Amino acid sequence: MYRWCAKNSRLVMFLWIIPATLIFSMIFIYYELPILPVVLFYLIMCFTGWMFVSSCARQLLIKALNALNDECDPYPLLKEAENHMSYAYSQSNKQVLLIDYCCALSEIGEYKENLEKLESIIIDKYTSTLPITKAIYYNNLAAAYLNLNVLEKAELCINKAKQLYDELKNVKQKNMLSSSIQSNIANLAYHRQDYNKSIEILDNIQTKNLRDSVYIALSYAEIYIVQDKIEEAKLKLQFVIENGNKLIAVQRAKDLLAKI
Repeated sequence: MYRWCAKNSRLVMFLWIIPATLIFSMIFIYYELPILPVVLFYLIMCFTGWMFVSSCARQLLIKALNALNDECDPYPLLKEAENHMSYAYSQSNKQVLLIDYCCALSEIGEYKENLEKLESIIIDKYTSTLPITKAIYYNNLAAAYLNLNVLEKAELCINKAKQLYDELKNVKQKNMLSSSIQSNIANLAYHRQDYNKSIEILDNIQTKNLRDSVYIALSYAEIYIVQDKIEEAKLKLQFVIENGNKLIAVQRAKDLLAKI
């Protein structure tokens, strides 16, 4: 039902709005009542119809995001974001869906395609784009640059994401984004060989889901290998392999484990 309603949003809104509005209008015309209540009724029906179809689409995406965060499976998000982009009518909404799609691309190891698509987004193009969306965008773009070792651009994006994060008023939104931003900062420190700073940041990250835990374990392992703490590294890599499911992190962990 959710999928059909999201895909056929215009039809759903038509069926939701028009019959009820016509009946309401006929009653008012028959009794020669003022037309203003009919107009208000129509607007209310438009709003509630839009809220309903938006909720259907959002439920599908939430389920896909939960599969990524809690089950470490990026493929539902890849599929849902791609499907939704094919019938989304709002351009700003398409940007959000493209960011989700790029996130899934990164999680399956398509780093170059992920970066190309993220760089194609003009995040300030639409005034309706929310600050949380912009913060997520710059944080994801920072991660994309880090994956390809483009450190200067990664730092600029981290700083932008951090600035947007600091300006957020919604505590729930800040909690959702906090660990990801801190993870990027720790990753940047690792790439610049400031291992003590990276470890300090990682030690203070409060993970929100299994996906966060997997990537933090992988970051610890990479530092431990450099520090020649092989046994500690093996434990972290084993955690990634056992819990990372379909994330690219699993293959990275296996490659590291084979080298040590």
